[in-house]
Amino acid sequence: MFSKTIVAVILLFGGVQSHRHHGFHSHSEMRRSFIHNARADGEAARGGSDNVFVKISHDRPILVPSRADHPQKPVGVDNNDNPIQTNKFYANFFANNQDNATWTHPYSVWWSNDTVKQGHGLSISHTDRRNFIYGPGEPVQSFEDPFFDQSIALSARELQNGTVLTTDTLTAFSANVNLATRKGAKPIVSFPVVQGMAFVTGIYNDATVLIQSQKHFSNITDLRLSSNGLGATVYGWDARLGDGSSWLIYINPTSMSERPNLRMTDKGTILGPKQFTGTVQVAKNPAGKAGIDIFSKAAGAYPVGATLSGSVSGKTGTYTLAWEKKGIKERSLLMFALPHHVKSFDQKTARGLTNITLASTTKGIATATLADEFTMVEPELPTDMGFDPWSPRLGSVGSAGSAAIVSEDAKAAIINAAKIELARDITTLTNLTSKYYAGIAFSVYARAIYAVNNIAGDTSFTASSLTKLEAAFDRYVNNQEPNPLFYDDVWKGLVSSGSYGNNDSSIDFGNTYYNDHNFHYGYYVYAAAIIAHFNPSWLTKNDGLNKIWVNNLIRDWSNPSTEDPFFPFSRNFDWFHGHSWARGVLEAPDGKDQESSAEDAFSTYAIKMWGKVIIGLEV
Repeated sequence: MFSKTIVAVILLFGGVQSHRHHGFHSHSEMRRSFIHNARADGEAARGGSDNVFVKISHDRPILVPSRADHPQKPVGVDNNDNPIQTNKFYANFFANNQDNATWTHPYSVWWSNDTVKQGHGLSISHTDRRNFIYGPGEPVQSFEDPFFDQSIALSARELQNGTVLTTDTLTAFSANVNLATRKGAKPIVSFPVVQGMAFVTGIYNDATVLIQSQKHFSNITDLRLSSNGLGATVYGWDARLGDGSSWLIYINPTSMSERPNLRMTDKGTILGPKQFTGTVQVAKNPAGKAGIDIFSKAAGAYPVGATLSGSVSGKTGTYTLAWEKKGIKERSLLMFALPHHVKSFDQKTARGLTNITLASTTKGIATATLADEFTMVEPELPTDMGFDPWSPRLGSVGSAGSAAIVSEDAKAAIINAAKIELARDITTLTNLTSKYYAGIAFSVYARAIYAVNNIAGDTSFTASSLTKLEAAFDRYVNNQEPNPLFYDDVWKGLVSSGSYGNNDSSIDFGNTYYNDHNFHYGYYVYAAAIIAHFNPSWLTKNDGLNKIWVNNLIRDWSNPSTEDPFFPFSRNFDWFHGHSWARGVLEAPDGKDQESSAEDAFSTYAIKMWGKVIIGLEV
């Protein structure tokens, strides 16, 4: 099973090879694209590129009909008709009642609307490992981080019954969460929710600051911060909760003639300035006075988004998460890094590491880092991985010219299996209502062709089996399979028609609802790569429709472009976490999940193999 890092670097290098070519509508367009990208493609073929995130196409998908009546509509989303990120960490904010939690790591946050004890604002929680709920066994069989266990909440006194939550600026790494007093009203508090944020930041607009805690405040101490000399003043307090934890509160007014005041009105409530415009930030401090010094150094600056860049040189991949910063621009951001980030930090980023650590739920101990960007370096990329079986120690195994070979007994076993497997009717095997199971059937059949031809060395099966495989694949390219694809103009993506008209999200594992697209579509991309490996002319058949169809599948779940108007950037893969998320637009009470790391890794491998056959043909 691939580690998070291996999945990330396969995507990184796979991006170099597969994200070079547009969905072509004519041979003249193919030629123009080839000329435009010749230098980049040549670098990719040699294993190097200054930019691995190059668009596939920005064309509307033309091979499937469009629909604008998706069975589940986004709730409260204002995204200017741009593609909506369906599988990101914050999707609970626009699903159903909008009240399930989002995990930014190390915090979890949720809208505590219409609850007497938790108020109407944004609840924030962090659980130390000693407070996890552990199951039986040694080592333990399971553990649980209790959710909806409010530590502190940012709200406004004006937010009462009728409060409305909306979201905007939905990106791969962040979203804005806005709270207004009623539908159609201007938000009075907005929260930029960003992965790894060390502070939860509320941006207030003419509202009364209200801070709450279900754990109760035992005391609050003014930090008496000195002026920072940067033309902006930040005020700070240390709030001690009933569970013994310390939460720091920072206020940065946009303009205020007098010092803001915080006062406890009861054990669970702190009231701040009225008609306040500016930012209020809270952060859990596990490090005493040293922690206060570090948090205070960064207070007043906050992230609102991130951009991703990546390059490859030889077998070394480098990628950077650069955060968009607002607030006091002269101050460095404080961001929490997960263990796999820290392990791969370049020297410059590593210099920002601090001694402040907090437990994440499933990703180990997160470390607060003073940095406006994280740069990670991944050496020893598996650039020589091809269609053959492969391992880090042996490299490719089996084909002629490979360093490692298979035994004659193994070859005989492959041939015997091929006689059975390739005699099956692949058209019937793939004539299914399930995109998932049909994709597996395509992939297994294609793999059998390669194995018997290239590893066992028996070419007698290849021509007839490939003909049958291509014929079965044609039905999908022509969108004539059971439950054919639609282009969904609501969320913007390619979805199965299976759940239209019945609203049954369980059909085909929730494909219509954007669940598991990387698993489902990866199998088709792999099968297509095998076909093109044996029959390069298949790519240009019918004016390149086969290639366009496969490229559009990749755009759906692994789009390298942030400017594509028809698909979101990197729908499934999370470049902060180093793996993909499932669940799609369905609400997830305990957060997003991965479901299958093996199939996630295979989907990135499929893209790499597709890129391999494309590069070999056009460079």
